[in-house]
Amino acid sequence: MFPDYIKSKWAGFAQAAIWIMAIAGTFLIAPPLLNRNDTSPVTPLTRFIIAGLIAIIFIVIKKRSAHKDYRLWYRVAIASFIICLVFIGLYAVTRNNWSVKFYNNKVLATGKTMFAEAVEQKKEVAKKLGLPFVDDELFVSAREGDTQLIWPIAEIRTHFYIMFCLYVLCVIGVACFIISIIQSIFCYEKDNSSA
Repeated sequence: MFPDYIKSKWAGFAQAAIWIMAIAGTFLIAPPLLNRNDTSPVTPLTRFIIAGLIAIIFIVIKKRSAHKDYRLWYRVAIASFIICLVFIGLYAVTRNNWSVKFYNNKVLATGKTMFAEAVEQKKEVAKKLGLPFVDDELFVSAREGDTQLIWPIAEIRTHFYIMFCLYVLCVIGVACFIISIIQSIFCYEKDNSSA
């Protein structure tokens, strides 16, 4: 059905596709933003870090492609799966607690200790809307995304950088898991096809 050349190179094609998908995934699920006008190089930096680290994995793949290496890749897949689950869980918890959704599906990092003036304004917004209280997401929208006027910028930056690192680790973890599974299968089949 497929030419022999494609059959012998399927793992490389699949791994290259995973590499591209990992980078493309950053367009679909963007990292959190420091503020509503975030034009920092964080998103391009994220893509560069992901592309670079996954490219390093390809160097290891070239050196470790014998049948005897399938156990190594199997162990790497298990370890990266466990690590990936941990990072995804941490990212989900921190994103839920340290960020709010803003217009156009942006996710803005928040702080922990709200300024006293912001607390009073939050009560006023609730009163104007006829609600017993408003959540942070609605309050940030009412303040047009100016989170630095609600929480101390140092807290926002700390939360932002932690979420950014967890985001990068999640994407790399998922890519490593899938790439190592493919490499494990490739190494295992290598001996079977030659036997």
